[in-house]
Amino acid sequence: MDLKDMDYVIELASDAFQVPVDDIMSRKRSADVALCRQTAMYALYITQKYTLLEIGVVLGGRTPATVSHGFQTVAKKVKDSYKLKRVVDDLLEHIHEAEVIVNVP
Repeated sequence: MDLKDMDYVIELASDAFQVPVDDIMSRKRSADVALCRQTAMYALYITQKYTLLEIGVVLGGRTPATVSHGFQTVAKKVKDSYKLKRVVDDLLEHIHEAEVIVNVP
């Protein structure tokens, strides 16, 4: 697990949603923080480079089930929300451009 790459993705999500990294890593459950955190989970998992366990550990000690739920939540929401889809697409594009994670689909 490369924490530098994971931290980069979390920072990108933080910037995209204007949510401080400390809030993403915290136990805060407000809608804006949760969506940002779940989007970071989604981006990290969709790259196929990290396991649910690794993602959960880095995002404040969350369980693999929590990470899976976050991934599924964002996967569903991007189908219904053009705005969220654009945010996710931009996030994945930044990851790809930075060549932080090579397996971006």
